[in-house]
Amino acid sequence: GFLDGLQEGVVRLVGQPVLPLLARLLFERAPPRRVAVLDDDRDSAQSIVDFLGAKGLDAQPFNCAIDLLAAMESQPFDGFVVDWLLGDNTAKDLLSKIRARVPSGPVVILTGQIATGAASEDELVMVGASYRALLFEKPTRPLSIFNALQVGFTSPTTPG
Repeated sequence: GFLDGLQEGVVRLVGQPVLPLLARLLFERAPPRRVAVLDDDRDSAQSIVDFLGAKGLDAQPFNCAIDLLAAMESQPFDGFVVDWLLGDNTAKDLLSKIRARVPSGPVVILTGQIATGAASEDELVMVGASYRALLFEKPTRPLSIFNALQVGFTSPTTPG
């Protein structure tokens, strides 16, 4: 009948049967992008992970830099969301280590401490430029974080 004729015509055109090709297009999607979310506030990290997960990303929460670095040894991450102040330290050294292992891909820095003076705006601007990271002040909408990651995933990488 008509469908058999259509199938034969497409096989000649495409070189293979339509249904297996269609099934592959529909069901063999790329695995979700993996994102590490580091915040020493457990609830904050988890809420970001929950939002990113609902948007189709594979987000993993971390509460200290050591755990994140250890995980990077065995699991590749495509993007990072990092709180700037981690206890008494900043994330500057961590960002350097992230970029050494993952030269491209989105990095988002979060801070809620600029107004208090605990985070230096000048240092954040310098670090953001040095490590090609985007800065967002807390509280920030999770959609802004998701959008920054998506733009970073799709941006062409430039050597340099």
